Amino acid sequence: MKRNAMILSNRLDLIQKSLSDLAATHNLFVPAPDSQFMRRSCYHNVFASVETILWLHRQICCDRLLPDSESKFWAGELALLRGESYEFDGINGARIVPHHMSIIDSTRFTFRMVGKLVEKDLEAAFNQPDWLNFRNAVSTKSRLSHPRNQELLNVSEQDLKDLDDGLKWFTRQVGVIHQILKRMGRNPQTRVKNMN
Repeated sequence: MKRNAMILSNRLDLIQKSLSDLAATHNLFVPAPDSQFMRRSCYHNVFASVETILWLHRQICCDRLLPDSESKFWAGELALLRGESYEFDGINGARIVPHHMSIIDSTRFTFRMVGKLVEKDLEAAFNQPDWLNFRNAVSTKSRLSHPRNQELLNVSEQDLKDLDDGLKWFTRQVGVIHQILKRMGRNPQTRVKNMN
């Protein structure tokens, strides 16, 4: 149990460091830079941190560090948490292949799985108005990563506002999850339902 608490603590420290990196990156670009290059750089760097934070949360679920966590996920969920999928290779049978999710799907799936792990429904977060800003920011990031013409590389003031408001939503949700996991890591017998 102590080993699990140490691993969980380490993962939470990594998440905290990634959140700090996310905030520092964001703060570099406030107020909004005039350079389109800097605006694009902001988007790419911010979402690199977002993906790292989501991956670390999925690892916490995969590591099964909390009591009774072995029975919380079914095989398909564990495969997706590990980023795996399966396909028939035509000769030898099934093989494991990487499974990639969009940032939106990854966010929903990761929060849902962490909620399952800590026995707390986190779905309400997706009904908040800033969730739409986060989704819009992800759309802008996708547009910047896969432009069809030069005009699509421009980042508007609205794009920056969506990023700002979307990041507030994301960091708020991660902060809630972080506090729950921290409390459970200190006292693994604690059930979230009994917490205020």
